[in-house]
Amino acid sequence: MRSRVALGAGLALAFSIGGVGCRPSAAPPLRSSVAVHDSAGIHIVQDTAAAWAPGQAWSVDSVLVDLGGADGAFSGFANPATMTRLRDGRIVVADAGLDLLIYFAGDGHFLYTVGSRGRAPGQFQSLWSVFRGAADSVVAYDIAASRATTFDPNGALVDTLTVPVPPGTNGYLPIDRSAVGTLTLLRNTTPVPFPGRAWSVAVDSGAVVRFSPTGVLIDSIGPFPVSELVGLPVPQAGGGTVMLPIDRPLGRKAAFVVQGDTVWATTGATPSIDKYVGGRHTGIIRWPGSLTVVSASLVAEYKRRRERPGAGPVGIIDSVFNASLDSVPISDYLPGTGRLLRDSRGDLWVQVGGLSDLAPGDASLHWNVLAPDGSWLGQVTLPPRFAVQEIGTDYLLGSWLPDSGGAFHVRLYRLTKPVVGGA
Repeated sequence: MRSRVALGAGLALAFSIGGVGCRPSAAPPLRSSVAVHDSAGIHIVQDTAAAWAPGQAWSVDSVLVDLGGADGAFSGFANPATMTRLRDGRIVVADAGLDLLIYFAGDGHFLYTVGSRGRAPGQFQSLWSVFRGAADSVVAYDIAASRATTFDPNGALVDTLTVPVPPGTNGYLPIDRSAVGTLTLLRNTTPVPFPGRAWSVAVDSGAVVRFSPTGVLIDSIGPFPVSELVGLPVPQAGGGTVMLPIDRPLGRKAAFVVQGDTVWATTGATPSIDKYVGGRHTGIIRWPGSLTVVSASLVAEYKRRRERPGAGPVGIIDSVFNASLDSVPISDYLPGTGRLLRDSRGDLWVQVGGLSDLAPGDASLHWNVLAPDGSWLGQVTLPPRFAVQEIGTDYLLGSWLPDSGGAFHVRLYRLTKPVVGGA
């Protein structure tokens, strides 16, 4: 678990980053298993059966590129938060631990780094996201500075856009930056200090806001219940304690993706996705599923993994949390959805449940794939310990953690799609 406060800006990346370019192909006609109706102006699509027959499902198999160990001037990742693949095949990784953009050739060889720690243009205080822009430009978002920085295809600084932080909020989490420059952010209201008793639970809220390339507010959607928080009593150096918010173990987290002026949102409450167009709620997609009770064995597994943290030093917040596992109010039910992504043709990928507290990308390895019209295509199973960040026509890109622990890798996996009539 990564504490919100440990990020330095009072935030944690609990939200999926979507929107990977390309115009989606036309959706196939809806099947007989799909029920469509309108209710109070909301278009509801509910599917009961996957379209893929046996042998037609997509699969994730061979590793095409593995970025991990030292390679010349590159000594390894500290915290590869997000990454993107450029059209020429290069891979750019935003390392939140190093505050650097790291560029690799298509075959995995290290090329160079861009940026450094600092407050000047082209530097980062708390780098967290990278997006592919037009013509292989790159846009990086710094959550501490509330600043989007654009670099040309070779890493030279082009421009910056700083978004003012509204009073009473803790800044923004990045969701998407489109090829035409629209910036979509989650306005965060995480309370610091936590406004409750130790180990009590509260619901955090936030709103999705979109800005023009010049920083003009386009629209705002919400508020949403974006996560469940727990009050963690952390000792202070001068005595006493301060109550800090942490994400509730196995609790709900919202996720968002963007396509043009459309925002797709999940809160984890049910197996469903809400659709907003131009800031207005216009649709709901539903598929089979129900909430799963958190079993005693799952709680035991969660605690076992927390007591064996991964590589790197353990900070005071994690130390306090790990020493108080029996006091932590773990959720009674797994979320109805986990993370949410959109692939390059416009299909929505939604994680079945959300167990990412157990290990990066471990969680539910199964993802439902939904066509742009809302019909359910089927499920794809991802490799263990792989946290996907970007889905292309024939690849998945994300971070991967070895079974034995150690440092993160970034991997490019092949996505295989058997020929399916009309899908």
